[in-house]
Amino acid sequence: MDVFSFGMLNWTVVQNGKIVLAALASTVPRSGVDAFLKEQKESPDFIALVKRAVQLPGYCGDIMLNDFAAVLENTLGAPQSRDLERALGCVRKYVSTSRLKSI
Repeated sequence: MDVFSFGMLNWTVVQNGKIVLAALASTVPRSGVDAFLKEQKESPDFIALVKRAVQLPGYCGDIMLNDFAAVLENTLGAPQSRDLERALGCVRKYVSTSRLKSI
């Protein structure tokens, strides 16, 4: 599985389906979109852009931000530090905590 894609999926879900990378790519000429996306995927600085977007007021209303930030860090951070197992552990923690709240 592509760890970066899993992170993008999580980010998109929390954004209520808004495809965030597409919005970023809209600032690039159409002929350069593929290169732009590849560059973002390989960039160790991409997570900084993601974190700025996540810190917007009212964002992630019911998501535990620490767990979500850990998922993003482990999937969208520097390529050498991506760890799917740790990201899934954060998702599992969120899901189990959410279930406890609803009981």
